[in-house]
Amino acid sequence: MKFSIIMPCYNAENFVGQAIQSILAQSYPDFELIIVDDGSTDNSVAIIEKFAKEDQRIALIKTANSGRPSIARNSGIQVAKGDILCFLDADDLYDPDRLKQVAVLFLEHLEFDVIFHDYSRIDPNGDIYITSHIHSIVDNQTFTTLFDSVKGKYYQGSNNLYLYFIEKSSLIHTSAVCIRRERFSTDTLLFPPTLTCAEDLALWSFLVSNGRCAFIDTPLSCYRDTPGSITKQCSQCEYDLYRYCKYISENQPQPIRSETVQILQMKIFQALRDAAYNCSLEGRPFMAMKLYWKAMKIDASWALLLDCLKVPIRIFIKRRA
Repeated sequence: MKFSIIMPCYNAENFVGQAIQSILAQSYPDFELIIVDDGSTDNSVAIIEKFAKEDQRIALIKTANSGRPSIARNSGIQVAKGDILCFLDADDLYDPDRLKQVAVLFLEHLEFDVIFHDYSRIDPNGDIYITSHIHSIVDNQTFTTLFDSVKGKYYQGSNNLYLYFIEKSSLIHTSAVCIRRERFSTDTLLFPPTLTCAEDLALWSFLVSNGRCAFIDTPLSCYRDTPGSITKQCSQCEYDLYRYCKYISENQPQPIRSETVQILQMKIFQALRDAAYNCSLEGRPFMAMKLYWKAMKIDASWALLLDCLKVPIRIFIKRRA
């Protein structure tokens, strides 16, 4: 069983070497690492090329800057040769036994299409500040409704998992998921290329919808919170979250209850409102007004109208300051 690890990279010279080293330190050696550089202007490419010269399992693909990790990941998927697809962002890290534990579970349970695991959160210096992300956001009672115990710390996703993903939050992080490639067409596995943020949420929701997924209740990767990353760009992320929720509401792999439809509508409304507010703070009044107008089509409240009218006032104050 061979793993294809796909890593998008853009100006990650401070961390990409650590990310690569965490892969080369794997106790399971049968993998290829495909790094797709999205037009970096720092020393990232030179660092990657040094590693690639020393290890033939590393391949570097250079592309013009798109600003979207989804496009970089899709480029890697198209050339991947492994049986299992997985991903690692250029500032994140794998646990040394990550691939080994996943391989054992895939080999023992041929019915699983997708395996994801818990992960830790680290600061820019690499210090852990949340040991278990999943258990920090899911209480024990909810956990038992989302997963059925299989063996030890392995769990199978229940029928409630898909609804939780679309109603509340995805529990999958890009660096904490592995996909059995043979069960899906290449087109099915592609990330939505038009999204800058939330590009993975639609894919994860689809992958868990059939119930053939497993969860390893052990942190096997580290997600690094990095200032200036794409996920910190507030208005763009909120707008992409709106587009994700809209996409999910219109493209369901299985029927959903009316309560879920209402929840999605409210998530769309809130994402539009938040995106509009952040656009006004960023000095983009026309986009802010456009998003407020979209939100008012869902809930034309006086409070929302008042928020909309505050936009030119906020811009005026900002320019006078």
